[in-house]
Amino acid sequence: MKKLIGIYQIKISERADINDFENYMKSIVFSTLDVGKQTRGGLVTKQYLVKEDSIVVAHDYSWVVHWENQGGSPFGAENKPADPANLLTDFGVKTSFTRYVVL
Repeated sequence: MKKLIGIYQIKISERADINDFENYMKSIVFSTLDVGKQTRGGLVTKQYLVKEDSIVVAHDYSWVVHWENQGGSPFGAENKPADPANLLTDFGVKTSFTRYVVL
């Protein structure tokens, strides 16, 4: 079983409301993952929304997702959660993704 962590770096527009963005991520984007639900390919175990503890980068966030591949990926061939950018257009987002393996 391979344990993986994926991180979407999310930069929202300077004009976007931070509280609205955080609430939307937690209520809408988080619900796109079935945390704890076993699939044939694997299991998503955790997810977090984090940001640097600094007022200088108040509009920069990371969506952190932990999962286990078990003969495949719970996300299919792309082996990563779907990019949330299309759900976040009202916040003027830019996203990038990096996947890590837990050693």
